[in-house]
Amino acid sequence: MAEGKYSNKRQINLQQAKNNPNVKFNNYEILQQKYDVKTIHQMESLLRATGIGYLPVEVKYGAHVSFVPRSDYHFATANPHILENIDTYLENTITNILDHGDMLQVPVEGHHSGEAMESRLNTEDEQKMFTEALSKYSDKVIAACGGTHDDPEFASRLKDTYVSAIKQIYEGFGIPYFPNSLVVEFKVPVIKGNVQVGKTSLWCVVMHCSGKPASKKLGSVEKTYDQGLGVIKKFNAYFGKNVCPDFILGGHFHANADCDYMVERNIYDKDGKATGSYMHTIRVRSNATIQDSNSSSFNRSFPDVLIPNFTQYDVHFRINPAYTPNGMNNSPKFIPVVTEFPILNKSGELSMKAKEYMEARKDYNFNEQVKKDYSMTDFKTLYSDFENGLNQ
Repeated sequence: MAEGKYSNKRQINLQQAKNNPNVKFNNYEILQQKYDVKTIHQMESLLRATGIGYLPVEVKYGAHVSFVPRSDYHFATANPHILENIDTYLENTITNILDHGDMLQVPVEGHHSGEAMESRLNTEDEQKMFTEALSKYSDKVIAACGGTHDDPEFASRLKDTYVSAIKQIYEGFGIPYFPNSLVVEFKVPVIKGNVQVGKTSLWCVVMHCSGKPASKKLGSVEKTYDQGLGVIKKFNAYFGKNVCPDFILGGHFHANADCDYMVERNIYDKDGKATGSYMHTIRVRSNATIQDSNSSSFNRSFPDVLIPNFTQYDVHFRINPAYTPNGMNNSPKFIPVVTEFPILNKSGELSMKAKEYMEARKDYNFNEQVKKDYSMTDFKTLYSDFENGLNQ
C-alpha cells in the first residue's frame, strides 16, 4: 500500500498509475467475455450515439436482485473507519455493486484549490490505494460511471486534462466503464411457490448528476429525477422502447436525498392501442459521501446530520392478483417488493440489518448457498427477520 503524504497545490498533478498490473483491458474486450456480439453492438452503438451505457444483467441468486450504489467516496479524503466497515460488508455479502462517480478525490493543480489542499494523497497514491481496496470485491462491481472529480468526459474538474483518473482501474478488473451515465436492466425471475411463473425487468438509471449541490434535500431530489428522466428519454428514443425506471440513482449532492414519484403508465395491446393503465413508482435515491470533512449527508434511519451512509437494496417481485390489462390498476402486473436499509448505524458501525443480510447472503461456497436457500418449496425462511414483505 502506498504511504499517504500531504502535498501542496503546486506539487499535485494528475497521473495515471502506469505500474498498475491490472491495467490491460478495454471496454470491448471486457464486454466480449460476458455478452454476445448482438448485445455488444447495441451497447456500443448506444454509447457512441448518446454517451449512455446499457448493461443487461441476469439475476442468478434465486429471485432476488440486490445492489449497493456507491458514489462520492472521495477516497483520498474519506473517513478510514467508514471505509473499513463498508469494505468488510461488501467483501462478505453477495450483492451487486454500482459505482457512479467521484470515487476518487483527484486533487489537480488549478482546480478546486481548497479541496486540493485538504487531500492527504496525491493522485497516483490515491489510485494505487483505491485499486487495492477494489481488489477485495471487484467481482461484485458490475459497472461504473465517472464523476465530476475523476473523469473528464463527465466532469468540469478535469475537462482540460483529457485523462480519466479512474477508467483504467475499473477496466483492469474487467469492470465495464461508462464515463457519463448508465441504464441497468436486471432480468429477474418471478416465483410463485417454487415455480417460476415469468420474468420481468428492474430498470435502474445510474449517474453522477451535475450542477452545484442544492441547499435543500428536495432540490437534490428534483434535479436527480429530472436528469434521470433525461437519460431514459434518450435511451428509449434510441431503442424505440417505452421503459420507465424503477430506480434513479444519483450522486454528487452528498446527501441521502430520497423521494418516490408515482406515474401513470398505459397498457397496450398487440396493435399498440391503449387498453388500460397502472401506477408505477420511480424511486429516486442520491448517495451520501464518506469524506471526513465535507459530509452533508442524512442517514435515513436517524435525523442527525452525523453519519455518512450507503444503502443495501433488495428487490423481488410478486404477482398482482387484481391486475387487468383492460382497466385501471393500482399496481403493475408484477409488483416490486423493495427492501432498503442503511449499511451503517448511528455509530458508524455495521447496522443490525446489514449484519443479518451479510449472514443470509454469505460469500462462501456460493453454489451451495443457492441450493440451500432455494431447495425448499417456499421462501419463508429467507430473510425472515426483515420487514415489509421480504418473505416470499
